[in-house]
Amino acid sequence: MHKGMLSLVVVLLLINVVLTLTLIATAPENVSDDFKSNLTASSDHYEQETFSFIETEKNINANHRSLNEKINHLSHLVNSLSIKVTSLTKTIENNRTSVAESSLPVSKEPLTDYQQALLEQHNETGYQAVESVLSIGSLDQQGVHRLREKMAKMSPEDHQAALQKLIMAINRGEIEVLPGTVL
Repeated sequence: MHKGMLSLVVVLLLINVVLTLTLIATAPENVSDDFKSNLTASSDHYEQETFSFIETEKNINANHRSLNEKINHLSHLVNSLSIKVTSLTKTIENNRTSVAESSLPVSKEPLTDYQQALLEQHNETGYQAVESVLSIGSLDQQGVHRLREKMAKMSPEDHQAALQKLIMAINRGEIEVLPGTVL
């Protein structure tokens, strides 16, 4: 309700009180005391109704302010979430680009048996790290660092396959990326 309406109600209340008091004060002597008390009771009733109306108006305004505060809070949460989603999207895109670049063909010289065995061992270690994260079901920043260490020495093809398996598990909700974790 507008302040003007509230002011009008207060003015009407004051007019009612003044008129009632004037009627009581100027009433002829022959007007019964019952009439005077009924008039006073009526004035009191109007006064109570007006105060009740004013109190209801205050409650409505308080509820309105509370709702506006809650809406502002939710708006800030949505904006914060949007920023986080944008950041995650950029990180994922950067990781995809990094994987794609690391998968580019490189002039390959034949590997010695020792190098081949070492590469296979690194590949196995990387896959075990991914399987470990899958079995745990969550990933924090320390886990990301461990994964990077284990997967860094994998062959580009196996690295890409392991990373793809990890990303797909995250997308399916099999792995929860804990808040504050940067992939």
